[in-house]
Amino acid sequence: MTITVNETKLAEVKQAQYRQCVVELIRQKYSVNDEYDVLNKGIADTADADYVAYRAYVAECKTKAKSKLELTLTCLQGTFY
Repeated sequence: MTITVNETKLAEVKQAQYRQCVVELIRQKYSVNDEYDVLNKGIADTADADYVAYRAYVAECKTKAKSKLELTLTCLQGTFY
């Protein structure tokens, strides 16, 4: 069975899933209020240690989310084709 999906809609869904996954990973370490606090520190001083650590963590979360979603999509493609 072949499923036809609008490529634009698929891209939108992938982007939404990616963003949600990144947020979920960030929330494992930072609450919304904690995140706002560290972002405000970064606005005042981009070299602030807490802000630098936060940015590194966000980069790590983005990498994990991308890997997780690529794995999920690979598994789904195997299921549908």
